[in-house]
Amino acid sequence: MKITIFGSTGGTGKELVNQALAAGHEVTVYVRNPAKLTGLQDRVMVVQGNLEDRDAIGEAVAGAEAVISALGPTNNKPGNPLTAGMDHIVTAMGKTIMYNGSLWQRGLVLPTRTTNRR
Repeated sequence: MKITIFGSTGGTGKELVNQALAAGHEVTVYVRNPAKLTGLQDRVMVVQGNLEDRDAIGEAVAGAEAVISALGPTNNKPGNPLTAGMDHIVTAMGKTIMYNGSLWQRGLVLPTRTTNRR
């Protein structure tokens, strides 16, 4: 299966990538900084971008049979890009349905807090 994973450089995302590869899946990861993919660069397809880059997100999702988001906040600052980023991901998933003429069957979003409260 072709799987795209967002948030693949965090703890949960790395584990998802490792499990997907171990199960024999073809994995695409969407990252801001490919250098954080220590030991994985040769085993996955890497699409570099940020959560505001609709075109790069579309490239990452194109052809995927499953999309997994393990995105989470990295700080407590206002203006967290997760909301807009998730909108771009879901929109790209919808375009994949229209362009490929196939039924979108699999999407997984791991719930996360959008702020770190104390």
